[in-house]
Amino acid sequence: MKKIEMFVITHKDLFLKVPNDYKVIGVSSYGKKNHGRILADSVGDNIASKNPFYCELTAIYWLWKNYELPDYVGICHYRRFFVHGLFSKIYRVDQMEKWMKQYDVVLPKKVKEKPDVWGYFANSISGREQDLIALEKLIQREYSEYYDAFEKVMHSNSASFCNMAVMKREDFQSYCSWLFELLEKYESMVDLTGYTKQEQRIYGFMSEFLINVWVEKHQKRVKYVNSMLFTENKLINFLKKIKILIRSI
Repeated sequence: MKKIEMFVITHKDLFLKVPNDYKVIGVSSYGKKNHGRILADSVGDNIASKNPFYCELTAIYWLWKNYELPDYVGICHYRRFFVHGLFSKIYRVDQMEKWMKQYDVVLPKKVKEKPDVWGYFANSISGREQDLIALEKLIQREYSEYYDAFEKVMHSNSASFCNMAVMKREDFQSYCSWLFELLEKYESMVDLTGYTKQEQRIYGFMSEFLINVWVEKHQKRVKYVNSMLFTENKLINFLKKIKILIRSI
């Protein structure tokens, strides 16, 4: 069994050359159309039909339920990757192994938000404050042991986003068990009537906060690593790499 496996979740053909040892998981119609050539979130025990609302979580659920997991599970996206060096190169799997000798979880470096994480989301185009309030009530009522961690994360001025991570197999399984049970209950509390397509992705967005909550609750040793959102425009990518370099310095 491989020590670490990295999975790229995508809904279309990759426009980037990724390391050869990364495995691709297709979601939605792309996964169905290319099943056999790549992994797909629509076979076996799956929630693929929820992809418009759960985003990359449908692939994460598929991994959890169907795949023979390695010692460490890594998640990235068709345009979001962990990067390193002056030229923001995508990490190879073998370069990541040294991390796991010292840390439990690898996450993208935290992003600062104003006035805090709660306020950032409540005032964004991706969600509505009523949904945060509903999530807070659910955690307070049924997952009270996570409530302090939730409040700490949501009212801090930074968090790790994008549902990217490298985790120990046991932690990945534990996190998924907690997350998908919680989201299933949360669905009954959310009314998507009148929501835009962006806002309907609510469960995927909420999980970006919740991984921070889970890590805080369990006091995991976290390594925060540079990540980059690539585009098909090489000039924009170059400018982003310069920005990452300056921030690192």
